[in-house]
Amino acid sequence: MPYNNLDVLSQGLSDSLQFPQKVEFNPFLKPTRLPNNSGFVMAYSDNFGDGNAMFFNLFPGAMLIKFDGKFHNLEVANKLRAKDFLDTRIFSLRISERGIMDIHRGQLSGHVTPATAVLSCYDGQHSDNEDIIRSQIHTFNHFLFTEDGLKRIADETGSILPFPLSNWLEQKDISTEIHAFIVSDNLRNLVRSLNLQSLSYPNNRDYIQLKYRELFLILKNNLSRKNLTKDAPVNVAKSKVQSARYMIEEAENFTLTTTQAAQLMGMTRAAFNQSFQAEYKESFAAFVRRKKFEKAITLLEQKYSLSEIVSRCGFTEISNFSRAFKSYFGISPAAFRRGI
Repeated sequence: MPYNNLDVLSQGLSDSLQFPQKVEFNPFLKPTRLPNNSGFVMAYSDNFGDGNAMFFNLFPGAMLIKFDGKFHNLEVANKLRAKDFLDTRIFSLRISERGIMDIHRGQLSGHVTPATAVLSCYDGQHSDNEDIIRSQIHTFNHFLFTEDGLKRIADETGSILPFPLSNWLEQKDISTEIHAFIVSDNLRNLVRSLNLQSLSYPNNRDYIQLKYRELFLILKNNLSRKNLTKDAPVNVAKSKVQSARYMIEEAENFTLTTTQAAQLMGMTRAAFNQSFQAEYKESFAAFVRRKKFEKAITLLEQKYSLSEIVSRCGFTEISNFSRAFKSYFGISPAAFRRGI
């Protein structure tokens, strides 16, 4: 049976994570309790990926699930759907630091990227609910709130719930809503600060309260009827090319081709190239080439071996790297290193 509230889900983690029978496998290994008892960390099982899922039970009725790592198989990862776990009314906020996810609720959809977050309300009853992960390298932040959890956070932190959360909380007959919005630098920095190290400090309740107050303040300042996609669509092409840029800069996925990037973003190669060129004044291929050589320079300065640099910068052989490096800079890697 699916879990019917966040408290039951949290309690289920205390000994071992028990998934409903409809999920065909257990993607996580045995959980490790955090020192301050605010949550659990589970490593991905071998058939799922390399990385961790961190469940932070920050308040009763409020949970942050942070997925961080690399999926071995996107098809396997996509078997995990929200409808398999929760059959109650949930308010959800998804923010990506790395990676792309598509959310579908009937006729509604949202696109989670490092540039665009998705806020949603879901009653748990829709059989066509799907969260489709489209990036193997990822760091996703998923905030889940019950109605009581939202009210408790507002009371204990002195926060004013932002629109549209405040509206949704009063609409008892709402079934499902999805709104995407542009991620601000403040919001991006906030989710980066919510990590295993910061959230596992003993007696860090004041820190957690401060972070929730900061979260709702940022949302209040960023969310409005004008910048929610339901009322004023986000520039989707811009959002997608920004996501592709983050995949190179943050994940350092230097082997990603223009065709592969366009496919990940659900765009044609021509449309993706045109949008990227318009946004950044260079082609995607030129951008990747520039970033991989910037990385190579950094590694050369740090005295990494050529074989390590070749591996980390997306080249296949040292000879290919040396020729490309000399063509780009007019000097060989060995000569550059001698001049440092």
